[in-house]
Amino acid sequence: LRRACSTLPLPFDVPKVPKVPPPSLPGGRKERTKLLRRATDLRDPAAFFESARAIRRTIHAHLGPTNSGKTHAALEALRGARSGVYGGPLRLLAVEVHDRLSADGVACGLLTGQERRLVEGASHLACTVEMCSTETPVEVAVLDEIQMLGHPERGWAWTRALLGLRAESVHVCGSADALPLLRSLADACGDELVEHSYERLTPLTATSALGGELERVRPGDCVVAFSRREIFSLRQRIEASSSLSCSVVYGSLPPETRKAQAARFNDSTQPERVLVASDAIGMGLNLNIRRVVFSSLDKFDGEAVRPLTPSEVRQIAGRAGRYRAGGAAAGEVTCLHDGDMRRLRAGLAAPLPPLERAGLAPSFEQLDAFDRAELRRLPFADVLAGFEESARTDRRYFCCTLEPAVRLAELLELEPALTLAQRHTLSQTPLDAHNDLHADALASWAKAIGRGAPARLLHAPPSRPPRSHSELQQLEAYFQTLDAYKWLAQRFPRAFS
Repeated sequence: LRRACSTLPLPFDVPKVPKVPPPSLPGGRKERTKLLRRATDLRDPAAFFESARAIRRTIHAHLGPTNSGKTHAALEALRGARSGVYGGPLRLLAVEVHDRLSADGVACGLLTGQERRLVEGASHLACTVEMCSTETPVEVAVLDEIQMLGHPERGWAWTRALLGLRAESVHVCGSADALPLLRSLADACGDELVEHSYERLTPLTATSALGGELERVRPGDCVVAFSRREIFSLRQRIEASSSLSCSVVYGSLPPETRKAQAARFNDSTQPERVLVASDAIGMGLNLNIRRVVFSSLDKFDGEAVRPLTPSEVRQIAGRAGRYRAGGAAAGEVTCLHDGDMRRLRAGLAAPLPPLERAGLAPSFEQLDAFDRAELRRLPFADVLAGFEESARTDRRYFCCTLEPAVRLAELLELEPALTLAQRHTLSQTPLDAHNDLHADALASWAKAIGRGAPARLLHAPPSRPPRSHSELQQLEAYFQTLDAYKWLAQRFPRAFS
């Protein structure tokens, strides 16, 4: 910002950071290069977790398609253990496991980025995978959706948990494409790997397309689309052309809202019900879907419109049909348009490419070492970008993109009182730097933290329900600021009420 605006009049004072000459070190440039290489060395991350390496762990890999019973088997091992931890990809899943274990008489706490439920004497903990502790010893750990190891932004959390959990038995659940990488990582850790293979419990059949006719949508169907606007358009058209009532589920809906919409769809007393949803149904919700209908096989991934991968097609299609104690309910999958059926069948039949690498991200200690090795005052955004560019990994790993954190860190540069540790935490806040409301909120909160003042919400909630697509988008953004406030309150309790 200072470089871009150096010749422009600004409506605020930009604090000037004095230039500090780099301190001299014995060995000069050679010593500095050695320190930088040491700080960015991620080639053997298993060695970072000495406590986990000090015990002989057994990793149980429960791998198979959606609706195959693999997660149930892992949770049974967790339920019967003297102590344990569950790590899942979503708050909804952590809450669901917490509720299930509690209902079975197992004292279980809950820990997510936004919520803590402390249970006196609890031997078990359900949490989001980012919150898994690598310091607490347990008998059994469960990591759900283990194929997320390869996620470009969040993969580091699964890698950290898999390499670092101090558990006698680590049960991982996910798709079979993760097996080659799990073998490699278990070997790197010196752990025993036990493989459990699962088949789908209910049949899944590809049926004829709907010919573009939404009138052919049936109760129990889930119509899948990949944008908020398209989801609400489909909902409106389905309800206008039939007596069906639609629930909606998509990623930017708050978790509690998604759960309520899912419960409405699952309500057997309302027979004329349909779900219109995004690929958010792929994990985290129990849904009584009879048939999945793809409105399209292309999605916008934030940069470009691209075809769904075979893994995505299977993950979504696999939600059709459910296995219950009373018997198996067969699932069907189809497309709204005839022209997509060939691609659907190809996606269902294609072999899944093996997962090759697991994501890594730097710890604060590594970023601090990198910053000190640079021997000059860098903006924290440059520290993050520089580390990502300089990180060294071996064939098993990659450095997750740090761009979202870089964008947030750039918003913090006008608050010089923040420490490096505070900047690191604030850059992980679940906010979108490109959203004006989010950017204003983070800048305000950073100023409060830096000055030791209480953090406040800048805006009041909307005075009425949204009446348009843009108003709904604004409401979601507002909710996300509340969510971020709760997230930060867990980390800065003095500043956040």
